[in-house]
Amino acid sequence: MNEEESTLAQILEKYLECSYVDAGGVVCERFEKKRVDKIGDLEVQVYRDHVPPRFHVSSKQKSIDARFHLSSCRFLNNKHGVISNSDIEIIKNFYNQNPDRFKNLVKEHGQMNQ
Repeated sequence: MNEEESTLAQILEKYLECSYVDAGGVVCERFEKKRVDKIGDLEVQVYRDHVPPRFHVSSKQKSIDARFHLSSCRFLNNKHGVISNSDIEIIKNFYNQNPDRFKNLVKEHGQMNQ
């Protein structure tokens, strides 16, 4: 894939993530994500309509966009970039040691997906 095709693929992926087709066949935009928490220089976001239920962790520099399973905080994959094993452990430990913040993460995800 050349650079132009890669850019087009990225644009389409972003567009498809932040839109949906309603019952009448009209393409509608939706709020695609909400920042819920911050762990050091990492931001935690929840998205609408994600299966399996998950949250994303991204860096300020946008060089990381990692996905974690919502109920277990298990690392799923990288949407793009690379996240270190130490950052994965920091995220898991953060939510294990802060159950109220984890409850808030789950609550925010639920509100986004009502």
